[in-house]
Amino acid sequence: MTRSRELRLSLMLGATRSAIRIFGFAKTTRALTWVSARTQTDGSGDIGAVGKEIAAANGRPFAGTCLDRSVLLCFLARRGGETPEIRIGVAMDDGELEAHAWVVMDGVVMNDSPQAVARYVVFDRDPSELVFFS
Repeated sequence: MTRSRELRLSLMLGATRSAIRIFGFAKTTRALTWVSARTQTDGSGDIGAVGKEIAAANGRPFAGTCLDRSVLLCFLARRGGETPEIRIGVAMDDGELEAHAWVVMDGVVMNDSPQAVARYVVFDRDPSELVFFS
């Protein structure tokens, strides 16, 4: 990955993180879905590779959570004409509730390993319908 691509992905990650914090998950994902439908590209390439690039760009200079990275990956995949889905799951770890987000396309985990996400119980509703903060 070139430095310019790394910087661009990091800036996009920072913008995604900010949008989720300011407007909320549901509004951000709806807006990005609308934009991606109107800014289609010839293809985003290997979505798994793009997910790895986003992970590599994380923290340079902007850091994002698994949710931020998953929302950005979905946006980029949709721009390429793909139909990804965000999965959000929860698990208990030493009495602590943990949450995690990842992207699935055609039943394949794109930005994590199947073993890593297997321990999470997935919400059975569309994540954009979930209310995280009241």
